[in-house]
Amino acid sequence: EDKSKRQLFKAYKSVPIENSKIRTFISDNLDKLSKETKDSILISDIEKYKKSIDTITLPDFKKVDYENVPKEKFKDYNVSYDKFKKSAFVTHKKYKHKFYIYLNLNEETSHIRMSSRYLDNNWIFTEKIIFIIDNVNYELDFLSPERDVLNGGSVRESTDQAVMKNQKKILKAICNSKSDIDMRFQGSKGVYDTKLTLKEIQSIK
Repeated sequence: EDKSKRQLFKAYKSVPIENSKIRTFISDNLDKLSKETKDSILISDIEKYKKSIDTITLPDFKKVDYENVPKEKFKDYNVSYDKFKKSAFVTHKKYKHKFYIYLNLNEETSHIRMSSRYLDNNWIFTEKIIFIIDNVNYELDFLSPERDVLNGGSVRESTDQAVMKNQKKILKAICNSKSDIDMRFQGSKGVYDTKLTLKEIQSIK
């Protein structure tokens, strides 16, 4: 059992596969890892994981020239724009709390991203979010959440990643809901239940 290489493999698995460059980088490093170990179980796990990431349907990327977009389109949104990188982040002015989406606009890889925030007194080590929409359960898996301790001792677990093609159906279901949505942060150390309100749903829509 090659413990150090298994830890490295675990680290590679925690990286969100959001574009082809990341996928190639991870795949190449896994090949190198496989050649450097004699741990047969680890080698088998690496091959299985490589096959799984090869089947991931990557996000839809589009080219957007932000400087030529009519600015009245952004009247209900906050925009952070970097002229040097020619990249903009667009978020709704309200309801950026439990779960929300935003746009990353640039000339090469503009796409939709989603983010979540869990705030409470105890860590739950968020792994996924479960929504109940019209009596149907939808699950969103999140990789590598960030964790912070805030003033007063409360904790925050936040996630951020690109919306993959197979996840768009969840966003459509959220947008089509006519009532508040039950929502659960599920982690390895516990769960936290809350609701996505109609106002929050409208901002996502």
